[in-house]
This record gives sequence, structure tokens and C-alpha cells, in this order.
Amino acid sequence: MSLYTYDRHGIDEEDDDDECSEAGWIQWFCSLEGHDFFVEVDEDYIKDNFNLYGLRPRVNNYDKALDMILAPEAPDDDDLVDPDFVEVYRCATDLYGLIHQRFITSPRGLTLMKEKFLKGGFGYCPRVLCERQNALPIGLSEELRSSRVKTYCPKCQEVYTPKASKVGEDMDGAYFGTSFPHIFLQTYANLVPLDFPTPFVPKIFGFRVHGKKSLVQEKLEHGEYGTPEATSSSSAAPPPHQTDQPSSSAQRPQPSAA
Repeated sequence: MSLYTYDRHGIDEEDDDDECSEAGWIQWFCSLEGHDFFVEVDEDYIKDNFNLYGLRPRVNNYDKALDMILAPEAPDDDDLVDPDFVEVYRCATDLYGLIHQRFITSPRGLTLMKEKFLKGGFGYCPRVLCERQNALPIGLSEELRSSRVKTYCPKCQEVYTPKASKVGEDMDGAYFGTSFPHIFLQTYANLVPLDFPTPFVPKIFGFRVHGKKSLVQEKLEHGEYGTPEATSSSSAAPPPHQTDQPSSSAQRPQPSAA
């Protein structure tokens, strides 16, 4: 199935929910199966033309898509079988996603993403030795249709493919962007794991395999996770910006795909 195939049956299933049918398009859209990573963008943010600058050339049927996003009611059964609706819906999905990418780096958006992160809403690092470290969404490109969204582990600093149950086929990585995890962890530095990731040590019959090192071990030896001195000092005296309010902090290394 194509990455951007419109799954009408999935939408019908969600549309049966009375609460979703009474909500606006944004609430309905974010409640769909496979849209777990989305947060609801404030309508006031969408109505501010400054926040939409440069998006018109990137999305077909821009005006119709924007009207759909701001619709006060969720689509009904007739809409869901209308080919014209389906066409605009695809465009609205892209437009909402690109707006979402910008919104989640705003103070309000960061707060909503933090709430979801703390609840494990983006899933966990699949690496066993990271001990279910909460993950963050990340895109590998700012361009649409390049790849689906991935997850970034703040502990091992690697990128993984999330579970299909949380990410629908229309969940483009551009809806989150390449910078979000790093902006998030700079803003909420108290959420950066203080302990270094535990490297896996390959062994045969209990004996370490000579010359075999995991990627994490290589990073540790090259100091890519920082130094123990820096970690202990940050733990002993948290900087004043470690609050619930968005702010800036130290830089984090860029992720590499795994």
C-alpha cells in the first residue's frame, strides 16, 4: 500500500465515535488510528498568517485544505465516500502536518509534546539496554514524501522505526522535522538522561569477543555522550532553565539512523 493511501475504512471506524463526530476537524483528525504522534494545533496559531508563511507553494488545493482544517465539524459519512473530499483531505493532511512541524517548536506546542512524551505517547527506545527510555518523534528530511516519521532515543541518541500501531501510513517525517528532538531537549534539559547508555558486550561462551564493539561502545570511547565530569556537575547543580517553561540549553549531538 502506498505511503499516502487514504484509508477510508480506518476513518469510518473512528467516525463512529460520537465524541469525535461532534468535534472539529482538528480533534477528529488527531484522534484517527495511527495519528498518535500528533498534537492538536491551536486554531489561533493556524489563523495567524505569519505561521503559515511559505506553505502555500508546498501544498495543492491550499485554500480548500486550510478551510477543511479549520472546519468546526468533523466529516460525516457522505464526506468520507466523496472523491472530492478525499482529494482535499490528502492536501489537508500535508498542510496540517507542515503547520504541526512549526507549532511543536513553539512554547505551547513544546508543552503539549512534553505532556505526551512523559506519558510515553511516542513509544520507547526498542534497544533493550536503554530500559524503555521514552522516545521522541523525528523526521529524516524536511521535504514531504521522503520518509515516514521515526523515533529518536535521548539516551543512545539513535533513530528507530516506530511501531506500526502508533504510526499510520500517512505519517510523514516532515510533519515533525529534523530538529524537533534537539529543540525539545534543549528546552527541557532536565529530561536529558544523565546516565550514559550501557553498551552491549558480545560474548562467546561467556568470553568477550576480541575486537568486537557495539556502536554505543564506539560512541562512549569517542566521548559522543559527553564526559562524566559534565554529567555529574549538571546533576549536582541543575541550571535555572530546567523548568516547565520552554527555554534554551546546551547543544545535543545530531542523531544517526539505525
